[in-house]
Amino acid sequence: MKVSSYHARITGSDYAAMADLVTKYKVTVARHTVEKVAEGYRVDAHASDEQIRALEAAGYKVERLEDAQIQGVARQKEKRKSTVGALTREALSVAAGTGYLDVAHIEAALAAESEAPNDAFTTLIKLPNETWEKRVCHALKIGKGSGAGRLGIYFLGGVHAREWGSPDILVNFVQLLANAYRTNTDI
Repeated sequence: MKVSSYHARITGSDYAAMADLVTKYKVTVARHTVEKVAEGYRVDAHASDEQIRALEAAGYKVERLEDAQIQGVARQKEKRKSTVGALTREALSVAAGTGYLDVAHIEAALAAESEAPNDAFTTLIKLPNETWEKRVCHALKIGKGSGAGRLGIYFLGGVHAREWGSPDILVNFVQLLANAYRTNTDI
């Protein structure tokens, strides 16, 4: 059974009722700005069907603005379509500062670094498990040589939702290292 999560505008009769949204009904307030309106107080929030039914039964006025999950999936599909075929080496450069890299750009940047002329300095490795969205992810081995006793350092980024900086930081680090290796210069 699918449980929807809605972006909703919730209006309560008084300020105490608005505090109950979080403490009693466990609603996630989207903006912590409570607005005074003719009917009482209003706030934007995220709530499930069950939470909305409980709020309506308690006398709150709830306006469903959008089904957050359906809209989120639609936005992801739109974004993926717009990036297909647009992944140039320049677009994948974190240093260019064109914005945060999305999943497609991160994967493409890793693949680009593994394919660049680097005398096997970087190697793309397919990870054994797919994501919950059924995506295949990759890691990048950086360095020359191998061996059972060889020491290594493991860097990981982009594990949690809204963890914007770390994948870009790691991709930038890989790009800096690979470029320094190719050009025999310092970072």
